[in-house]
Amino acid sequence: MKKVIRLSLLSALLFSAAAAGPMVETAEAGGQCRQEIQQFCGNVPRGQGQRRACIQQHFSQLSPQCQERIQERKARRQQRRLERQGQFRTQ
Repeated sequence: MKKVIRLSLLSALLFSAAAAGPMVETAEAGGQCRQEIQQFCGNVPRGQGQRRACIQQHFSQLSPQCQERIQERKARRQQRRLERQGQFRTQ
């Protein structure tokens, strides 16, 4: 019985560690991207699209990982916008 419990705990730990791997990698990429954006646009105030315009202006200077992350975020934002528009049309 103790052996079964130990194996269950071990498999649960291994599963949780494997699941956390991509999350840690994503968090690290997010931190790196945040630093890059801060380097180029840290002095630009948020609001009225100023920060977004700065990021777009310096986009080619960002790392490929950061560029990809920004594109993914932009796509998610666009998808949410389209979903909201669809909700309003059906009501």
